Amino acid sequence: MAGPPSRDDVDSMISSALAEYDQAVADEWARIRIEPEKWRCSPWGDGSGGFWAVAADGDRVLWFNDIEDGFNWSPYSSRGTIGEYLCNQTAFTEILEMIAQAQSELVRAKLRESDVPAEIAGRGTIVRRQTTYWEVRAAQAMYRIHFRDKVEVAFATADYPRLELTAVHPLLVQYDEPSRSLYFSGMPFNSRAVAESLDRTIRDSTHAWRSLADYAGNVDDVDRRLRGGHGLLMSAPGSICAVVARALDAAGVATSVVGSAPARTGMRVLLLGRSYVIAGAFSFERRNGRPGDAT
Repeated sequence: MAGPPSRDDVDSMISSALAEYDQAVADEWARIRIEPEKWRCSPWGDGSGGFWAVAADGDRVLWFNDIEDGFNWSPYSSRGTIGEYLCNQTAFTEILEMIAQAQSELVRAKLRESDVPAEIAGRGTIVRRQTTYWEVRAAQAMYRIHFRDKVEVAFATADYPRLELTAVHPLLVQYDEPSRSLYFSGMPFNSRAVAESLDRTIRDSTHAWRSLADYAGNVDDVDRRLRGGHGLLMSAPGSICAVVARALDAAGVATSVVGSAPARTGMRVLLLGRSYVIAGAFSFERRNGRPGDAT
């Protein structure tokens, strides 16, 4: 941002970020927000009349450092004066994300981690996606699905044929197996064709849930690497390295698989058609709205 923001700039920054979050986050923001006003913080803010303060919670004030272009929580003892100059470059969306995480933790504490409730196990629609939960609507009920320790998410379409939560799936190989490094030596006759075949090999071995791009970049990237004649091709689970090594061996390219980064076991995947969330645990909260209600 060039120079200190105006009051309109601050309001726009806040409102555009709030639009991405639900009412629980908006309510918590309403509890701590203050009308934006300039607070002193000498000598850094003297030239612009201070920094914009936008929220106060206990003895902390949230303010925008226009020098570093980021929000900061600082202590204060008297209204109008920031007690400590900080230079974090935190975006306002990150402030709201911390609120969302805290709100979700409060809800999860009241819920039992469980399998998929029968009334939403079939066909349904994803009606809301937040960083800490997805909300779905089925024929008989609406549920908010909270997740803990999320590591991966993908959205394909809102409608899905069934909802499943499982600990065994090709997507989870990424976490269940140690990661290894595959090196190669030798230049194939047609490096582009080999790169394309490696992509097909990975897709076939994972039932099209993973591709070359998950481990080594796109086909163009791998083509260029192969034309280099040697080096690191990819880092991937051991089983993926094994099938890729066999395909390269068949193309006359020597390979070696070395190293072993620890696995991250205990993950489960929530499948909604081709959309999914991979996380450590899931909790299901039944919502009061009727399945046909607009969202």
